[in-house]
Amino acid sequence: EMGANFVRLGHYPQDPEVYKACNELGLIVWDELPWCRGGIGEEEWKKNTRNLFQEQILQNYNHPSVLFWSVGNEVYWLPDFPGGGDTTKISAFVSELHEQAHRVDPYRLTAIRKYYAGASLVDVFSPSIWSGWYAGVYTNYQQALERERKQYSRLLHMEYGGSSHLGRHTENPVTGSGLLDENDWAEVANQVNIKNIAHEGDWTENYIVDLFDWHLKVSETTDWFAGNAQWAFKDFGTPLRPENAIPYVNQKGLANRDGTPKDAYYVFKSYWSDVPFTYIESHTWTERSGPENKSRQLCVFSNCDEVELFHQGVSMGTRKRILGDFPANNLRWDIEFREGVNQLIAVGYQDRETVAQDSLLVQYTFRRHGAPAE
Repeated sequence: EMGANFVRLGHYPQDPEVYKACNELGLIVWDELPWCRGGIGEEEWKKNTRNLFQEQILQNYNHPSVLFWSVGNEVYWLPDFPGGGDTTKISAFVSELHEQAHRVDPYRLTAIRKYYAGASLVDVFSPSIWSGWYAGVYTNYQQALERERKQYSRLLHMEYGGSSHLGRHTENPVTGSGLLDENDWAEVANQVNIKNIAHEGDWTENYIVDLFDWHLKVSETTDWFAGNAQWAFKDFGTPLRPENAIPYVNQKGLANRDGTPKDAYYVFKSYWSDVPFTYIESHTWTERSGPENKSRQLCVFSNCDEVELFHQGVSMGTRKRILGDFPANNLRWDIEFREGVNQLIAVGYQDRETVAQDSLLVQYTFRRHGAPAE
């Protein structure tokens, strides 16, 4: 429904139904060997890892959806064994897994993410770029891609995004501008005392919508770039992250744990889906407040050629969708909310015919501040 054509699977064996569904839906699959962090072990560990990889390929190589066998992710991080972070040993084993994959299945590509010493040892490499979350600001994404492209010609980008709370909103999200190094984008293993949006930000839907909108603007208008994958589709439980606002839950999803879409879901849909739709930002922000006589920018995410916005039954004008015009591909209006109930309707047009419509009621309260306390 969202329009995706690619899925990177999690770092563990998947149910056969997952691969069957990907075949039927026409999704390209990046399949992950369960070597995620932990470094390299001794011979028994290697034997077990070889067996896991062999079974994974033999079980799944008849699925046409599978295009990539990933040999690992962040493999040198947080080694579980003495000397487990030795890059010479890790690289030798990465090469061995690459050769093993091509012996068993010579037609698929091997891949690895965020092991720079092994970038040339596999067919496809994904660097670490977390612009606007674990490092830097999201507006440096193009700069990051261009820099990495010079070093890694067979490049796909397999992780980006950030966390958000369904229903948390603000008029002025923390962007990181002026707070941190805006020219950085790589995630570091130890996040203690690191200044980034993951620590300094507000985890609002508004911020993450802007981050995804910017990333998609770049990826959908950069002609040399093959593609990327947002991490991850849905919020999920984890034995890690006790410090999160919801402890032990990774909140980087486009939907929350019960599958309810966040606003960010509709950003992706507006770039990728062929089925006409309009979505007024935001259906999870229907109680709002602010000063009187102050306009607010309101975005509509849509894949229609043009969208007309109505406020209290009055047209606010029709705007043309322009790919890459941030935010919302030019589908944005300045609105002065009235106190009380505000009715909003967004009508989508293709070839001047109405093809989609969304409506929203917003309860708005004028914020009247008293005199400052002495």
